[in-house]
Amino acid sequence: MKLTALLSLLMALIVVPVVHAKPKTELIIGTAQEAASLNPITAKMLASLIVQGAVLRNLNVLNENVEWVPQLATSTPSIENGQARFVGKGKNRHIESNWQIRDKAVWGDGTPVTGYDVAFSHRVALDPKVPVATKQIYKAIKTVVVDKKNPKKFKLIHSGVSWSFAKMGDFFIVPKHLEEPVYEKFKDQPDGYKNNSNYAKNPTNPGLYNGPFTIAEVKFGSHITLKRNPKFFGKKPSLEKVVFKLIPNTSTLEANLRSGTIDMINAIGISFDQALSLDKKLKRGTSKHQVNFRASTSYEHIELNLDKTPALKDKKVRHALMYGLDRDSMTQSLFEGKQPTALHFFAPSDPWYTDDQAKIKTYKYDPKRAMKLLEEAGFRKKADGYYYKDGKRLQISMMSTAGNKTRELVQVFMQNQYKQIGIEMTIKNEPARVFFGQTTFQRKFPGMAMFAFTPLPEDDMRPYLHSDFIPRKENGFSGNNVSAWNSKQLDGILEKMQTEFDENKRKRMAADLMSFYTEEVQTIPLYYRAEVSVTPKNLRNYNLTSHKFPATNHIENWKFE
Repeated sequence: MKLTALLSLLMALIVVPVVHAKPKTELIIGTAQEAASLNPITAKMLASLIVQGAVLRNLNVLNENVEWVPQLATSTPSIENGQARFVGKGKNRHIESNWQIRDKAVWGDGTPVTGYDVAFSHRVALDPKVPVATKQIYKAIKTVVVDKKNPKKFKLIHSGVSWSFAKMGDFFIVPKHLEEPVYEKFKDQPDGYKNNSNYAKNPTNPGLYNGPFTIAEVKFGSHITLKRNPKFFGKKPSLEKVVFKLIPNTSTLEANLRSGTIDMINAIGISFDQALSLDKKLKRGTSKHQVNFRASTSYEHIELNLDKTPALKDKKVRHALMYGLDRDSMTQSLFEGKQPTALHFFAPSDPWYTDDQAKIKTYKYDPKRAMKLLEEAGFRKKADGYYYKDGKRLQISMMSTAGNKTRELVQVFMQNQYKQIGIEMTIKNEPARVFFGQTTFQRKFPGMAMFAFTPLPEDDMRPYLHSDFIPRKENGFSGNNVSAWNSKQLDGILEKMQTEFDENKRKRMAADLMSFYTEEVQTIPLYYRAEVSVTPKNLRNYNLTSHKFPATNHIENWKFE
């Protein structure tokens, strides 16, 4: 045998071990907004919800398939399955629902999650000195009755009858054994519990969390680090460590992704126009990343503070703001039409959505009509091109989140449009943590505040529109009604919708709600947002959700190949 043939034979017989690369277990997520609060009861920002989705579990939640699924609870009660029933008659008629928490559900320090945690959280959230964004879900429950023989079981005595009584995604639960001593000590002080809870003073205590991860490190202005929770009752996460890295400038986020400083950008990261551009770039090359798009229930809009800008009290001025803004042109030029113009707060994917002009008022761009309305409201245009009344120029201040490129582009577009019809719009933005933590929900913005609400499909809109939910000092600045809608007619529609079990009747009431909303214009709808994120191509089981309960609610399923 020739030497070369012999060598070939010997090489073929040699078994070379295959070395498999160990899957990546650390994920660094870039985010443009910082969580203003880690306490789920007092948090009001999507940035907070995203972190909470990884470290906390609720009784049930709306998942990425837009289905209500149990998390802490073993099942969701309904009239049909016998776990809920109608009780009483007339004004005393209400629903009672029976719940059970999973046997293995514990806090990160090993303490069982029980009905006593539910009852304590309910008590705290109803305290007028505690600011809660979605207080209605707690107010809708009169009493929490815990089974003393088995504290994993409890009964909710609902305040009345509501078709959505079992949708508990906004009912956040905190650990009684850790938070009750703090609450008792500071409950008599305004914001006392909020400012002194363990979530604010000792956020790395694992006992505060019952989700797949716990918080290991918090450095505000920089990052929040999570570590895998060994006591999580559910599926063991493949990831061991997750870091939320704050990069407020949306352009800088993309640069960090390209340099490898971060692995992905979450749903409050890069702007939509950046996402479109980046998507085209990535598809042309051999990038390890991909851009994810999904139409969502989120709508970008402008809240008007009628108290701080007297001119806005006149509906003719508010209508002029609508007619004087070419929203269709704005969405086409900035988003290539992929984030459509909003008509009202219900998105096209919502069963309650309508674009029927017989039911709602729409505002096609008409600058001449806008100026005529201003003149009817008593304003007169001077040589400088601006409208005046009683010697004062018609000036409206606009605020939003600093560093958000899309919002800044929208602001410039609006500023130019309003200048053309004689309205001066000034711009002053703030860091998201300040803007959402104080300015908006304490109604300190002087005229306009631009941000997004993300209602659920067929959502209870009372926290956004009902007069009971106007943030005030007396209620600890709870509620999302920052435009201070205050109408008995509107309140009546909202209340009747919640007690109506007939789906078709609810839909007709929703149309009445949109009719009122589009006529009064205390907020200016801008566009329906698409949810976007950028992820590594080898990150599996990650899905955008299209609603306010974020993708981190299924983070235990994420894994790298």
